[in-house]
Amino acid sequence: NDGAFHTGDIGVMDERGYLRITDRIKDMFITGGFNCYPAEIENGMYRHPGIAQVAVIGIPDERVGEVGMAFVVPRPGATLDPAELIAWCREQMAHFKAPRRIEIVSALPTNASGKVLKYELRKRVPALRVPARTERLVLRLWRDEDLAPFAALNADPLVMEHFPTTLSRAESDA
Repeated sequence: NDGAFHTGDIGVMDERGYLRITDRIKDMFITGGFNCYPAEIENGMYRHPGIAQVAVIGIPDERVGEVGMAFVVPRPGATLDPAELIAWCREQMAHFKAPRRIEIVSALPTNASGKVLKYELRKRVPALRVPARTERLVLRLWRDEDLAPFAALNADPLVMEHFPTTLSRAESDA
């Protein structure tokens, strides 16, 4: 692509011209139109004295598209309350960046080199139900058994699993 090698990394260039890699583009999520970078949120959360490790992922949200969910490992001897930690985050960072859900865990899944396996964390989040109004909209738009126009949704199993594979005329008029 125009001689550039696309790595999928996000970085910033300092005043000396050095590039510092800060995150991965695939980890970024969008909350209400704002780009949220998990590494930035994690760095902010590390300022909390009770946090030993943290990993943030984006999860689906009916209202704003996606929101942050943090998996937090407390420091030895620390007791963390998810609601209090969310309130702390809202005081420390922009409201849209603050995680909406926090799960306290004993350890984060990592590979042999110690990198957090965020895809394993995504597997822990139960699939969220597609809002009923979305399903009704689909049923009104496609009244026959041909759902081929939805083939592109196969890339998103969180969405696809909630749409029926076939519809009868009676179901589509409901």
